[in-house]
Amino acid sequence: MGIGLLTRAHLVGRHDGGVATLAAGNLDQCPAWRESMLLQEPTKGLEKAMSNLEAIGLILATLLGGYLSIVYTTKALNERADMVLSGIVNGVPASKRHRHIMLYHGCVQYFGGAVALASILAIGVLRIADTVDDPNVRMLAYLAAAFGIFAAVGISILAPFFLLHCARVLRDTTAGP
Repeated sequence: MGIGLLTRAHLVGRHDGGVATLAAGNLDQCPAWRESMLLQEPTKGLEKAMSNLEAIGLILATLLGGYLSIVYTTKALNERADMVLSGIVNGVPASKRHRHIMLYHGCVQYFGGAVALASILAIGVLRIADTVDDPNVRMLAYLAAAFGIFAAVGISILAPFFLLHCARVLRDTTAGP
C-alpha cells in the first residue's frame, strides 16, 4: 500500500471504530489515518543538509546578486541626490518645490530599498548557514551575512545625515521659484 492511497476500506479494516470515526469526520482519532499522515509529513530536524559545493555556490550567488543590487541602488540614489542638489534634471532647471518632492519621494525610497536589499541579503545567507554541516562553510556564510548586516546598518545610520544635508542645501538655496 503506497503513501496517500489509504481508502475507507483500509481504515475500516485496520480500526474497528473506523466507520464511526469516518462518519463523524474525526480522522485524527483513527490510528491508520494518523499513521498515513506521519508517513507523509517530513521529519523535522532531519532534512538533508546542503553539500559544501552547493552551499558555497549559493552563498557566492546571493552575495554577488545582493552586492550588485545594493551598488545599483546606491548609484541611482547618488544620481537623484545630484539632481536635487544641483537643480538640473535631465538638463532642465527644476523648481525648488520639485526638488523637495524628488528628495522626499525619491531619495527616501532609494534608502529604504537599499536597507531592505541588504537585510534580505543577510537573512538569506544566514538561512543558507542553517543548512550546512561543515563549520568552515558555515563561517563563510556568516562572513557573507556580516556584509549585508554592515550595509544595512551603515545605510540606516548615514541616510538621515544625507537627507538632512540635502534638505539644508534646498532650504538655503535662493534660486528657483
